Amino acid sequence: MEKPIQELLKKTISRNSDDLLECEIIKLCNLYGDIVYVEALRQLTGKTISACKSRRYWHEALALRDGIEKGTQYRLSIRAALLDFLLNRSSEFKNLVFIEAKHLDSIRHCSVTDGLTGLYNQTYFKTLLGQNIPLRRRIDDSASALILMDLDHFKLYNDCCGHVAGDEALRTVANIIRDQIREQDVAARYGGDEFAVYLPKVTKSVAFAVADRIRQAIETTAFRGQELLSGKRLTTSCGISFFSEQTNDVNLLIDLADKELYNAKRRRNSISPSNYERRRHQRHATQALLECYLTDLTITETAMVSNFSSTGIGIWGNLSVAPQERLKLRFRKPFWSDDLEIDGFVRQIYPDKDTNLHYLGIEFERSLDDCTNFICSPLVKSSMTH
Repeated sequence: MEKPIQELLKKTISRNSDDLLECEIIKLCNLYGDIVYVEALRQLTGKTISACKSRRYWHEALALRDGIEKGTQYRLSIRAALLDFLLNRSSEFKNLVFIEAKHLDSIRHCSVTDGLTGLYNQTYFKTLLGQNIPLRRRIDDSASALILMDLDHFKLYNDCCGHVAGDEALRTVANIIRDQIREQDVAARYGGDEFAVYLPKVTKSVAFAVADRIRQAIETTAFRGQELLSGKRLTTSCGISFFSEQTNDVNLLIDLADKELYNAKRRRNSISPSNYERRRHQRHATQALLECYLTDLTITETAMVSNFSSTGIGIWGNLSVAPQERLKLRFRKPFWSDDLEIDGFVRQIYPDKDTNLHYLGIEFERSLDDCTNFICSPLVKSSMTH
């Protein structure tokens, strides 16, 4: 969440538009919950405050700003209102030490990130986890997942190749993780050669797919000196745990992921649970139109459906998107037997040079009970499985 808020602040500050900032914060909160307020306050004031307090402070600071404007006709900026509220109307600021602005961002960044990889450090990762997970059930019913991963035989790699190569390998792994996750996902260097990734609002199959993509990317990367290892390559093992009614405690979630990681380390270059049930869903080849939107609803495109299942869809269209990007899909009558609106994530992109169209394989954020309820009977061509 750090990067989206940084980009939002850059955009709104350059335009001197607090109204835009206020509006965009609301949109992000509707998507990701109160963790947005936590990160916004951290970047605007330098304070890390609990999710519950952050939401309250944000709205009370805006109310303070509006009250001042009504009485004086002078409108404070959101940042000034927040600082005034925290300083004079809460107990958050004590024993103030003033720091030059040019040093503040550096200090703030160093306090929450790992110096070698640039990922969050374990302390801040656990803080975010503790603030975010209890909110998930209150926001929606979508799942969340925690991935713990550990490089296989990394001590031997360090001994064979040296600590300079080891540090270089850790930075490379951090970059691989960044490339394989979404902006709202949270990645951290958990300690030594261990990494952690928190995936909010994902299905179990998506969490497994993300872990496997990271595992494969590390396995196929040419690390300096890896030929000295017995397996001739540097690999990783992953343990996954899932947020549920039974595992809604942060420490329990971490403990379960750690136990699964221990199981994966027995086999090396693997993911646990290894017996993860990846269901096979009937996929229907059909032809019908639907509307695709980026999540901010600013760009829309009509696309032709190629195949449709309860967990995903394949479409042809002109929409320019990136892997793992989130899309909103709208099915409308008369092309479909019933209206449907659902979010999904881009998992595959295949360009067609002859038509300049792109085939997109999209996985739904939530599975449908029966996709055939939405398909007009004459349009069903055939069936296959995936």
